[in-house]
Amino acid sequence: MASLDVLDYQAGLDAELARAGLPAAYRRQAVKEARRIVDAMAFRFAVLDERPLPEDLDYLRALEAVKAPAAAAQVLLRRRPVYARVRRRRLTTTYGVLLFLALAIGGLAYVVTSEESVTLAEFSATRSTNHTFVVAENMTRLYVDATVLHPDDAVAGVAIFLNGPEGQVVQLWPSGDARNNYLRRNIAPPTLTPGEWTVLVDFNSGGGSVHLTILGVRPAR
Repeated sequence: MASLDVLDYQAGLDAELARAGLPAAYRRQAVKEARRIVDAMAFRFAVLDERPLPEDLDYLRALEAVKAPAAAAQVLLRRRPVYARVRRRRLTTTYGVLLFLALAIGGLAYVVTSEESVTLAEFSATRSTNHTFVVAENMTRLYVDATVLHPDDAVAGVAIFLNGPEGQVVQLWPSGDARNNYLRRNIAPPTLTPGEWTVLVDFNSGGGSVHLTILGVRPAR
C-alpha cells in the first residue's frame, strides 16, 4: 500500500533529521512539510496523467520523484531558521493567549472579591409595614431583592418605597425594573446618601405577600 510507503518515508526522514541533531519540534515541522510536498506531487501526477491510475500508484510515483530520506533531510536542515521562527511565533501566540486568560480570570476574581455585602433589612410581610436601616459612610450602593406575590396578578395593588435621610423617595414597586414577580434594583449615589433609611411596603388594602432583602455593598479592601 502506498499509504504505508508514505509512512515509512516519513519515519525514515524523521530518523535522519534526528541523527542530524534537529530538535523534535523542528522535526515535526520538517516531516509535515515533506508530507505536503509528497501529497502535492501525487495530486500532480493524478491530474497530469491521462490514464486512470489507482491512487496508490500516484503516491508511489511521487515517492520515486522525491529525494531519499537521507538526501531530503539535508535539504530540510537548511530550513532550520524558518522552523525556529515558526516555533517562536507559535510559542509567543500560545503564551500570549494564556497570559491574557490569566489576566482576565485574575481581573474577574479581583472584581468579584473587591466588594462585600451586609444585610441591612430582610423580612416577609402580608400587610403594610415599614422597616428602618442605616446606610454607613463606606457603602457604595444598595441592592434590593424582592419577591412580590399578589392575587389575580393585581401588581398595582402593592407599592414599595425607599425614603432617604435627605428626603429622597425611591419607588421600587411597581416600576420598570420589575420582572413578573421579582424585583432587582441597585441604588447608588447621588441618590444614595449615608444615614437612616426607611423601606415602606403598602398593600393598599389588597392581599398578597412580599419577601424583601436589602444589602449594603461596601469595598472589601
